[in-house]
Amino acid sequence: MLWRRLAYRVSLIVVGCANLASAQIFTDDMSTSANWTIAKDSDSTFQFGYDYSQDGLSPAPNGSDSIGLKFTVNNNQPQEIDQIGAFHFDEAYTGQFTFRVDIWSNWAPDGGTVGTGTTEFVGVSVGHDGFAPGPFGASLIYTGDGDAAATDYRLYKDEQQLQSESGQYAVGTAAGARDSSNPIFMEAFPSINIADAVPDQGASGTVAAGAAGFQWMTVNVEVDTEAIGPSGATSDPGFARFSMRSDSSGNTVVIGTVDNSNDAESPTIMSGSIGLLMSDLFSSVAVNPAYSFGIFDNVQVFDGLVPLPSGGLPGDYNEDSTVDAADYTVWRNMLGTSLALPNENPDALTPGVVDQEDYDFWKSQFGATAGSGSLVAGNVPEPASAGLLAIGLFALLAGRPGCGIGSFYRKSRDLTASVCS
Repeated sequence: MLWRRLAYRVSLIVVGCANLASAQIFTDDMSTSANWTIAKDSDSTFQFGYDYSQDGLSPAPNGSDSIGLKFTVNNNQPQEIDQIGAFHFDEAYTGQFTFRVDIWSNWAPDGGTVGTGTTEFVGVSVGHDGFAPGPFGASLIYTGDGDAAATDYRLYKDEQQLQSESGQYAVGTAAGARDSSNPIFMEAFPSINIADAVPDQGASGTVAAGAAGFQWMTVNVEVDTEAIGPSGATSDPGFARFSMRSDSSGNTVVIGTVDNSNDAESPTIMSGSIGLLMSDLFSSVAVNPAYSFGIFDNVQVFDGLVPLPSGGLPGDYNEDSTVDAADYTVWRNMLGTSLALPNENPDALTPGVVDQEDYDFWKSQFGATAGSGSLVAGNVPEPASAGLLAIGLFALLAGRPGCGIGSFYRKSRDLTASVCS
């Protein structure tokens, strides 16, 4: 199915439609509830169109204002788990698509200090049925203070929390790999001074290195509901790859991949919906609900698999620390596909689509090397005509259906743990 879809895109080039439309298929600034269905327990609240600047938060990284969705949980009733979720349903969410959102995890000061932190999690889901709050479909939730019994970053397949030993986490398979003390998290997400992050809240103390609180996190979910995932233990299709980028540090971590072909759990549905989640999985009550919250802003859905910007060398499409002719070859071989190039232009008008814009960006960076700080003039290959490229790509796809562009892309970006800065 993938090679047929890519062959169709190549045919668009042949007929002169090389400038594909924007890959973004849905966006919401969370100013109203018009696109969303809420499922909640009794002790949770939500507010669309919430101006989070009143809490001292800066605008989220993928928007231009400070208006978003605010969640709170476990405000008054002890001895209960409390959860809430907002869900958007669309039949277009199938095949290859990417769901992205900015999230902030905040907790209340206690006597002028950060106190004992929080037991609350925030996160996202795909394929959720919306009948009840909490993780369902393929989900990621994480805690803000890094104090969740060695499981600060949690992937779920339906209601089943995936264990590190399942092989579906990119941050390791040993017990405790999901803890904020994992060196991968500690390097990517440095300690945060809370008074500096939110000076108007009257809190002090720090967020420990490795934890995700008091900073904007862009959470990204790349979904393919038709392809076999990296495990390959069964023939069940569908995988969802979760990653997070800290706006504070600029670093990205691939958390892992919920994989239907992993035979440790039953497969789940990953199509048809996106979800925003907040959970308190313990019985504690917030010290001050006014400052114990999650904020969600700038929801985006793209056609195709669109990874977060890596923070690597711009234009280095094969990630070898040099922008040269080899990167042109990667661009040429992927032209016309709805796949994102590593280190593509972060300000691209058509993110997640390989097109002339990516060539122009590569050409502008040609000769750069990691740490060089400058460009070196050289002979820049010029793109061949669209028709010749289309013929070459079509021959590749028709002759080697198992080794087409999509296969190349997945092989070139392994799913081992990665920290990019």
